[in-house]
Amino acid sequence: MFVQKSPVKLVVSAGYERDDDFNRVRMDKESLSGIGASSGDVVQLLGKKTTAAICLPLFSSDDKKKIIGMGHLVRKNSGVDLGDTIEVRKITPRPAKIISIRTLDNSEPENLQYLTEDLANTPVTIGDILSVPYFGKNLKMEIMKISPDSDSLVLTGQTVFEILKSD
Repeated sequence: MFVQKSPVKLVVSAGYERDDDFNRVRMDKESLSGIGASSGDVVQLLGKKTTAAICLPLFSSDDKKKIIGMGHLVRKNSGVDLGDTIEVRKITPRPAKIISIRTLDNSEPENLQYLTEDLANTPVTIGDILSVPYFGKNLKMEIMKISPDSDSLVLTGQTVFEILKSD
C-alpha cells in the first residue's frame, strides 16, 4: 500500500442515501485536492478503527463544509459516529489475491463469482463489514483475512473468495 500526501481531518456527516450500502465516502473538492485525491481514488479512514473506501466529491450544495459524508457501514467500519472528527489520506492499495469472509446472516452465496464481479474495485480491510445485493436482500459479510498481508487491499475480478464457517 502506498500512502500519498499528508492527511486531512474532517467532521463525519451522514452520507447520501444512494451511498449508504456502499464502501464509499464523499469529501469537499478542496480536501480531495489537499490529499492529492480525485473522484474514484481510495482513501484510508483513521477513526477508532482503520478502514478504506472509495472517495467521491460532495454535491455542490455541501461543498466547502469540511465534512466527510459516510453511510452507516463505513461509519461502523471506521468506528466513528456522526459529528466525530476523522483523519483521511489517499492510499494506493495492492490487489487482493484471497479474501476470507464470514457471512453475518448464516446464509452462504451459492455463486462466489457473483461476489467477485459485484465487489470488484472495492477496498477492504480486515474486520470490515460489506453489504452485497443478493437475490432481493443484502448479504452482509465480515472480512476475516486478506492476502497478501496489508492494511488495505482492493478486490479485483481475480480475487478468490473463501467462506469461513461460523463457530
